[in-house]
Amino acid sequence: MHDAKTTVSAGVARSRAPAGCTKQVLMTLRPEEREQVERIADREGRSLSSTARLLLLRGLEVCAVRHADRPFSGGS
Repeated sequence: MHDAKTTVSAGVARSRAPAGCTKQVLMTLRPEEREQVERIADREGRSLSSTARLLLLRGLEVCAVRHADRPFSGGS
């Protein structure tokens, strides 16, 4: 039996996460926020987890650019 994090190809179980991704993050979203992520995932043909990860990475890029000269404090 395999969990939701693995796929089986040629009899070998493999993680669907990108190489090096070993830590999980639990997020709590408002219903409308989850619906937005679900719509993006459907449009791009991705899983909800994959889409959430990509959105987080894009957000981190924005934070890095906006706050290159000072530490990120959570606000804009």
